[in-house]
Parts: sequence; C-alpha cells; structure tokens
Amino acid sequence: MTKRFVTYLGGLVFLICTVAWCTDQSEFREQASNAATASQATTQEEGASLPDGPEIPVRTAGTKHTQTIRHKGYTLSFDPRHNTPEWVAWELTSQEANGTKPRADEFLPDPNVDEAHRVTTEDYKGSGYDRGHMIPAADMKWDSRAMAESFYMSNICPQDHSLNAGSWATLEKACRRWATQEGAIYIVCGPVYAPGKTPKQIGREHKVDVPDGFFKCVLSLYPGQEKAVGFYYENRSGKQPMAQTALTVDSVEQLTGLDFFASVPDSIENRVEATFSLKAWERGPKMYTARPVRMQQALCISQMLKRRRGDLLFAEKCCIFALQIWRKPHQQGLSPIFCPFCSHYRPLNAYH
Repeated sequence: MTKRFVTYLGGLVFLICTVAWCTDQSEFREQASNAATASQATTQEEGASLPDGPEIPVRTAGTKHTQTIRHKGYTLSFDPRHNTPEWVAWELTSQEANGTKPRADEFLPDPNVDEAHRVTTEDYKGSGYDRGHMIPAADMKWDSRAMAESFYMSNICPQDHSLNAGSWATLEKACRRWATQEGAIYIVCGPVYAPGKTPKQIGREHKVDVPDGFFKCVLSLYPGQEKAVGFYYENRSGKQPMAQTALTVDSVEQLTGLDFFASVPDSIENRVEATFSLKAWERGPKMYTARPVRMQQALCISQMLKRRRGDLLFAEKCCIFALQIWRKPHQQGLSPIFCPFCSHYRPLNAYH
C-alpha cells in the first residue's frame, strides 16, 4: 500500500511539473510572438534602430518630423505634417516580381500610425484624386500579408488619375521587368512638395496634402554592372515618358534632401548616382558569349562533350550548355562561354 502510494505521489508530482513547464513554455512563446509582432512596426520616435538595407535613405537636409514604420514587404517614413509618406523603400527580387497572390483591394488605415494622423479611405472620397500606391500592390504578390499591408493608407498619396494609371504605372511595370533581369533591385519613392508653397489639401476627418510631384530611385547591385537611375513625375494629367522624367540619383537627392543608397560603398554609390542610362536598364546585365562558330565546330564541340564523361554530366545539369551546345549544336549561331545560372566558364578553344 505504501509503495503504491509513493508511486502515485511520484506520478502526481511529475504531472504537476510537466504542466508547469508547459505553461512556462506557452508564456515564453506568447512573449516571443508579441515581440515579433511589435517588431513589425518600429519607429524612430521610440528610438528603435532599423537595419540599414541599401534601399533605406537618410535625411541630409531639413528637420525630421517623421515616424519610420516597417511592414513585411517594405519600410516607410510617415510624415504627419502632410499625412502622407515621406518615402517608401523596398527590395524587389526576381521571384517576388513574378508572384501570383491575388490583389487585396481593401484600403485600410495603418494601425501603426498615431491615431490623430490615421488617414482613412473616406478622406479621399470626392477629392478628384486617386489613392496612389507608393509601393505598388503588384510588387507584393509574393505574400498575402505583404499584399494586404501595401493597402495601408500610410503607403498612399493623392495622385492624379492620369499619372496613376498611366506613366507611373508604366514605371512600376518597368521596375518589375528590371528586377527579373537583374535578380534584385532596390527601390525608394515618395511625394515631393514644392518648398515655400502651401499645398492643396483634401480630406474630411484628416487633412492630406496633395504632392506637387513624385520621385523614384532604383538601384541594381549586379556584380560588376552596378547602376542606378532616378525619376521625377509631376502630379498632373498627360503623358510623361520615362525618357523625359529620368535623371541622376544625385539630382533627386538635391530635390528631396535625402541621401539614397547610403549604405552602399562610396566607390560604387558615387559612381552610379552621378550618371544614368535607360538603355543599360532595358538591356539588362551583359551575358558574355563567344564568337560565332561554324556548324562543323559546333558538332565537334558536341562530340567532345560526349567523350568527356564529366563534361557530359555537367551539360545535362546546366540548361544553358545542354540546350545551346550539346543537345542542339547545329541550331546555334553562338556558343556561350559563360553560364549566368551556375557561373561556369570555359573558353571555346578548350574543346579542341
């Protein structure tokens, strides 16, 4: 009886300890979850430090009156003086640019903005202006939450419909195309208010200043082929072709008082911000190819690959070499010597 009681008591103590341990773990997980949730929206006003990715700008002129907020897909600096973002910055990768998540289409006040400045979609009704996204919803198709957060009103500015649906949308599509070509790009954009001028206002409960224009800066850090370009669009109707709105990042810095891509090494930053070339962006990174070869040479390369077991195995794994040298050598006018997918390099004459 005593042994049975001791066994029972021991089991009861073990059960109590197990429940206590699980409770502690549950509380720990809840605290970790709360901390993670809180970290999604840290602000400069609270003294929190944000990791400085290449896309995060630094103010060099004027006084800061902004609240920096981080969402899943982007970071923004909200300016309560205008009730619009000062800037919105994000990285866009090739995979993200080709996401498949559906558009959210529900404009919501940003819960991280101070309540007195928490603009709602009602403030835009009957204003004659579109709710213009700074980070476009189409850039957030890689994640449902990122998509939903792109519809926060802290990411929205009063934008002329013609601009929003026309030239600005054309630039947004170009950025997704460039992200696919470059592998990843860094983007920062926002409104521009003319100094010394009282802006037009819209809004019912919250007054929202109408920008005079919008800027956008884009950076590619593709190794050895780094480049950047800036844009400025007037907030008006009518076509504004990219060729007419493109300018150097240095020029946009003078216009906005912001230092873009400040964390990039100066040797690269100074070079890419001083010039721009839309042709280079449209062309994309250079893929190096060998000189044109005759059909007989291509067939010779094919035979060499078949005789070299190592090369043959590699050719089967590498889509560039498999398609352009081994499987269809007679159809190719150019024989590549550099594969951008696996970084494999062989000179053409190595097969002879």
